[in-house]
Amino acid sequence: FLFHLSFIGIIVGALMGIKIFFWILLAKAFVEAIFLIPASNFFGVKWRWIPFLVLQFVYSVYVTGVGLLSLVVLPKWKGRVVQTNV
Repeated sequence: FLFHLSFIGIIVGALMGIKIFFWILLAKAFVEAIFLIPASNFFGVKWRWIPFLVLQFVYSVYVTGVGLLSLVVLPKWKGRVVQTNV
């Protein structure tokens, strides 16, 4: 959760024109691609750069949003409220 929250801060910094944040984003995407390209080849899935780059941003916002909402909204499963120990 904290990694993705800090990643959103890095995106904001990059959009504000601070170049070091752009290089951090590029390094993160490069390291993930190094691991994911062989994995996609192993599983027979065609590697696509555009979805990969788009999901670099979408996934962090999604994970952070779900993490914050889970503190407020009680989940329901099969019509029952799941008890949380927060």
